[in-house]
Amino acid sequence: KGLAWCPWQRHLLASGGGTADRTIRFWNTATGACLNAIDTKSQVCAIRWSRHHRELVSSHGFSQNQLIVWQYPSMAKVCDLTGHTNRVLHLTMSPDGRTVCSGSGDETIRFWNIFERDGGGSDGALQSAASPVRGGSSGGGNAGSGGGNDGGGGGGEATSLQGTVLGLCATVGSIGSTSGGSTFGVPKKLLQHCHHCARMLLSSSSSKSRKYGWYLMAALISSGTFDNTADDDLLQLWRNDLMKGGGDGLSVKAAALTALLCYCRCGGIGASSGG
Repeated sequence: KGLAWCPWQRHLLASGGGTADRTIRFWNTATGACLNAIDTKSQVCAIRWSRHHRELVSSHGFSQNQLIVWQYPSMAKVCDLTGHTNRVLHLTMSPDGRTVCSGSGDETIRFWNIFERDGGGSDGALQSAASPVRGGSSGGGNAGSGGGNDGGGGGGEATSLQGTVLGLCATVGSIGSTSGGSTFGVPKKLLQHCHHCARMLLSSSSSKSRKYGWYLMAALISSGTFDNTADDDLLQLWRNDLMKGGGDGLSVKAAALTALLCYCRCGGIGASSGG
């Protein structure tokens, strides 16, 4: 679990040791050389690299059960993130690379808004330094509490929306890939919410919202969980967005085409309608 490849430097692997070792080491796997090592003073359970900053986050067990954000290659400690009361065994990164989710033996999962994106950069651009940290776990540090840090400005709201929709797409997609399209124990109400969310996004005047709506719709169609009621309304939305021009309209058009191809492939438009 304490192993992670660097996403922006070839052959760079980070490894973490247990209670007796407590060290994070960095390896050049092409040569076998150990490039650096840092004593974390605590059992290392998991490691994740930031895709957008020269940083990584590690999770720990005895004795602090904390997360630590490090700069690389200096390995200067950016911050400690505390709250778990048992070993933090699992870490995973959100699709937008901003939020880390941690799972612990204390039977909680916590969401940490760690890797903020610097303003003005393009998607996927690597930043040389971190923006200031960043506020602990979403909702002020208590698992399950409301009021995260998303949505401060227009860009934050868009990124938050993107992360939410991508998360829904991944969830819906996993239903189709693991169960042949059945709900696989997923509550029916949750799928209804996904359909409602997609149609609300498609009804928005915002190009970004409609783009994400089409991507969510494509995931629902591909998974076999698509609710095909009100097809006429949906087809009218397709007609509208497929006529878009350049700029933001082009990205909406591409997303609408993605959903339409999924719809046609799954037989949503019958032969009697002329395709």
